[in-house]
Amino acid sequence: MASAAPSLRGRPFRAPESWQWGGSGICSSPGTSYANGLFFTAYALISRHATRDLTPTGKDLRGIGKAVKDHVVLRHSKGKEAKRYNVLQKLAYVVILFVVGPLIVLTGLTMSPTIDTAFPWLLTMFGGRQAARTIHFIACFTFVGFIVIHVVEAEVSQRYSHKISCLSGMCAVSSITACARS
Repeated sequence: MASAAPSLRGRPFRAPESWQWGGSGICSSPGTSYANGLFFTAYALISRHATRDLTPTGKDLRGIGKAVKDHVVLRHSKGKEAKRYNVLQKLAYVVILFVVGPLIVLTGLTMSPTIDTAFPWLLTMFGGRQAARTIHFIACFTFVGFIVIHVVEAEVSQRYSHKISCLSGMCAVSSITACARS
């Protein structure tokens, strides 16, 4: 009877332990992502970028209908407005940084039996391991959607020079296109 495991030259293939999620800790994809997310969130809070640039004001929230309409018809900011985040960008960043990111981390930890032993309140908070798994994958797909929307918006709204300025962090905005960096 043949083995159901993948094989190399007739022998069962077993991945080295270092390839497995628990094998290398911080060198694994989740560890690197957590470190990057923590670094950016800490930077955003310490530099006051989160409160100065990302927190929507009352004026921003009152203009949310216009912002949605402008995005639907692909009308982008020009001039000084193009150098600031619009209300939709602010809300997206705040939700990703302070809701989705922590949710991914906490629900990911909740799925680990070892972590549940040390922090049993996580299981209670999320309603069990299966509920945590469902919330985790919804949050992860939300994050992937956030990235996809960023790529699509960059392609739709920016020319070559503005892609370079957004990647480098140095914004040179003409009156034609937008770059949400100040």
